[in-house]
Formats: sequence, C-alpha cells, structure tokens
Amino acid sequence: MKRTNVVKKSFIIKIGLLLVGLPSLLIVLIAIIMAGLLFAAFLRISLHLNFSQEYRKVQAAEQIRFRNAWSGKVYKRYALGLKSVGQCEESPEEKPPPVSWLDTSVYDVTASGELVAWYDWEEAAVFLGNAEGEIQKRIDVMYHGEELAFSPDENYLLFYEEQWNWSGSGMTDDEYCYYRVIDLEDGTQYTIYSAYREYWQVYWEED
Repeated sequence: MKRTNVVKKSFIIKIGLLLVGLPSLLIVLIAIIMAGLLFAAFLRISLHLNFSQEYRKVQAAEQIRFRNAWSGKVYKRYALGLKSVGQCEESPEEKPPPVSWLDTSVYDVTASGELVAWYDWEEAAVFLGNAEGEIQKRIDVMYHGEELAFSPDENYLLFYEEQWNWSGSGMTDDEYCYYRVIDLEDGTQYTIYSAYREYWQVYWEED
C-alpha cells in the first residue's frame, strides 16, 4: 500500500509540474513562431522577394527597371523577386506631353509617338487616346494609379497602383504597392511585382 501511495503521489506531482509548465511552453512556442514570421517578413522586404511568375507573360519584361529613389540602385525582375543590376544616379523622368485638354481629375499622363495614356482618378481608369483627347480605349484599374510609361515598342503600358486602406479617422499606413503592365492589344493586366510599402520608380530600359 505504501509503495502504491508513493507512486500515486509521484504521478500527481509530475502532472502538476506539467500543468504548471504548459503555459510557459506555449508562450515560448508562440514567441518562436512570431520571431520566425518577423524574420521571414524582414527577408522578404530586404531581399525584395516575390515568387509570382506572372511577369514572364510580358514579352518585354526584361526591359522593366525598378529604381530606388534614395539610393539610386536599379533592379529588375527575376524568378525570386528583384535583383540589383546597377546604379542610376539621375532619375529617368519623363516630361508630360503638352496637352491642354486634361481635366483636373487626371493624375498622370504619358505619351509615345501618336499615343497618349492618362489615369483619371475620378473614373478609376486608364485611358488610351491621342494628343487631341480622343479616347480610343478605357481600361479600368483597381486602385490609385500613376507612373504610366509606354514600352519602347508601344505594345505595353507600365503603371503603378497603390492600395490605400482607410480607417474611420482617415488613411492608414497600410499601403500595398502593385506594379502592373497592360497589354495594349487585348487590355490584359499583368502584375509583375507587388509588395508592402515598396515605392519604386519604374521605367523601361531602351535596347
């Protein structure tokens, strides 16, 4: 009987120690998981990781450049995201075409030869037309668009969209950035890169 009582007491003590230590173990596991998630997010941001392969559907994707305005570093897409391809100290800014008919709701405009493209924030759409303002095509977009740029062969239109999340007190800092290309033949949109609060100057590199 005494041996049985000792075994029972020992078993009860072990169960008690296990129950006491269980919350601590859960806290440690949660801390490890959170640290892993934060480290993964840090790697994604610092290495500009993006595993989407949709950019491969754009024939001229090799000519698209992503420039960091602060450092001047230039990147391009590859299978794992963005990789550095050099330095560009001066921003390759494009002068807006001299069009007088633009409405105040037009946020950005670009031109190439006879083609003109502009983003109208009230319409939430990109329009293709000519210098006289005659609309040839309308392409609806999801978010606020800017940095429009025709590809050198005029088959594609590169642009940047920024998704803003709004709270009851106004706009938050939860901006998500999408870099897309429109196939001007059929209007198909391809997301070539997207990331949380990664603001790039995007343009086409000439051959």
